[in-house]
Amino acid sequence: MMLTIGKIFRDLAKKDRLYKKILVLGVGKKWDEIVGEEVAERSWVEDFSDGILYVVTDDPIWLEELSFMSRQIAEKINQVLEERLVKRVVIRRVKRWKDTTRQV
Repeated sequence: MMLTIGKIFRDLAKKDRLYKKILVLGVGKKWDEIVGEEVAERSWVEDFSDGILYVVTDDPIWLEELSFMSRQIAEKINQVLEERLVKRVVIRRVKRWKDTTRQV
């Protein structure tokens, strides 16, 4: 089997943490497809680091709901990415939307 330079670079990039972070944070653009429109209106992807996806909401009820859904969210994102990058989802609450920057 002959490897192309492009394939070699893609394989190297996949091992890079920044590549993984960009890939996972890009899921924020499909957030409503992953969690549903209603949930997406009250939450968003904040960050990704070391296999942990950080999600933010301003509502205590959605905090509980998202915490309950965290395993399914990780599985769905990994399906979308076709790679097991998200190992855990951590949900945190902010006081209101403008307390943090939405990164979608």
